[in-house]
Amino acid sequence: MLSGEVYETLLARLMDGELLPGQLINRRDIAAQLGTSTAPVLEAMKQLEFDGYLETLPRKGTQVRLISEEDVLGNYVLRVGIECMAVRMSIAAGTLASHREELLALADEDAEALRQYGDARQRWRADIAYHTALVDTCGNRKLIEEYRRVALPNIFYRAHFYIRQQDDENATTHRDLTKALLAASPEEAEQLIRTHITAGKPLICRTLGMADER
Repeated sequence: MLSGEVYETLLARLMDGELLPGQLINRRDIAAQLGTSTAPVLEAMKQLEFDGYLETLPRKGTQVRLISEEDVLGNYVLRVGIECMAVRMSIAAGTLASHREELLALADEDAEALRQYGDARQRWRADIAYHTALVDTCGNRKLIEEYRRVALPNIFYRAHFYIRQQDDENATTHRDLTKALLAASPEEAEQLIRTHITAGKPLICRTLGMADER
């Protein structure tokens, strides 16, 4: 296997809860499980450590990173900032409208995942797929890359740290949000996104035992 394939396999295990925070990861064991040499496993683990999923501790080895409140709230702040900027840019440039059908289709997939709700992670993935597509409409490569880096840990944090019950984050459906954004000015669009995302913040703060200082 190539290191990229090993990376995606380990990332999927992290997202699916097969690898838990604090769990030690042995590259030889992983290589044996995947039927590959240790070289691509080591490379994949280094990338996962760089991405913030793993950590190497002296005299202990490599483990799944323990998640802190700072991780969760920092990720949340980054997400709000990037999405607000991306939507402002999309509205100002007139590019959001050309992605209308794609966004509405993703909104419907998200609504269906919410109705079924057999698997919380399916719901979270549908949510992130919509928001990632929304950010993509801005056309700014660096902003898009940064959002993708921020988006995946959001699933990891939800699964392992602050949301284990039903997630009622979105008071406004993505279909309604899309329609509202298409009719909004850049300033109005930023406020719509900020309101939409921050609907979930009280749940995070309650779980962390913190006051919701919006």
